[in-house]
This record gives sequence, structure tokens and C-alpha cells, in this order.
Amino acid sequence: MNVKMIVFAALSFIFLFSAGVFTEIFLPSEGFNTNIISDSLTYDLMCYLKEDFILVTAMMIAGFSVIMFPLTIIIAGSKIFSLGFSTAFLLTRLKSNAFLVITAVLLPRNLLKLPLYALLILISFDTSKEMKKTCFSPPAVKKVVPRLISRYLICLGLLTIPSILEVVLLHIILSQ
Repeated sequence: MNVKMIVFAALSFIFLFSAGVFTEIFLPSEGFNTNIISDSLTYDLMCYLKEDFILVTAMMIAGFSVIMFPLTIIIAGSKIFSLGFSTAFLLTRLKSNAFLVITAVLLPRNLLKLPLYALLILISFDTSKEMKKTCFSPPAVKKVVPRLISRYLICLGLLTIPSILEVVLLHIILSQ
């Protein structure tokens, strides 16, 4: 992997996260519902897991269709932007528990999910390369597709860990 590419990716992540923070600061989201969680732990967990499933499915579809690969970068970028926005949103809305929620919930989630978003982009890039290399011929695709899908499933499994952690910690912190 090229050092320039890694530096560019890191700077892009920082820029997108900062853009999310500054968007909430300069264009405050007045009138949004400040209820972060519902009363049901299972409902919140299912919402987070559904979001992870939709993300990985969209990345997989974009990765398998070679033309739509740039969409994976846009999807990951929007997720990073939303992490920055939600951090600033929580800081401005939760006056009493804001620091606790951010350090106990969002910081671990960001530290775990940001590398996984980068991994999803790399998996999608590799998937696009493999699909282009096989020229979509059925015998070659039959050999390659199970291995490629297993990568996405592993990434989905890894993405569920921070989601479960966030939901449980949010319920513990905000129920006190």
C-alpha cells in the first residue's frame, strides 16, 4: 500500500469528521428529536444492526458492480460525516451527560468503526478488481463470489460489535 494513499485517506477521514462537527456547530439542527434511545434495548439494538446490514449490503452491491465502486467511498464518507455531526449534536444537546456519553459511547464506536469503514472500501475495491478480472464469466464468478461475500460477512460481524457496545452503554448511562 502506498504511503501517499494512506495519508490521503487519513486526511479525508479527518476532514469529513470535522465537516460533520462544523455543520452542527454553524447550522444547528433545531427541532430535532433529542431522544437518543428508546425504552427498549432490543428495539434499539435491532435498529443499529439493521443500519449495519444495510451499509454492508450497499457496499457489497457497489463493489460487485465495477462501475459503482466510487459509491462505496461516498457511502463511507457520509458515515464518517454523520459520526462527526452526531458527536457535535450530543455535545450541544446533552448538557449534563455529554462528556460521559461521548467518552464512553461515541469514542469507542468511532475508534472501532472508522477502520472498518476503510476496510469495507478496500474489500469493495478488491471485489471490483476481481469481478473485472473474471470478466463476469459464470465459471470464474462461481469460484470467486463465495470468498468475496465471506469478506463482507466478516466485516458485518465486526461492525456489529461497536453497535452492540454503543446501545448497551447508552442504555446504562442514560438510564441513570
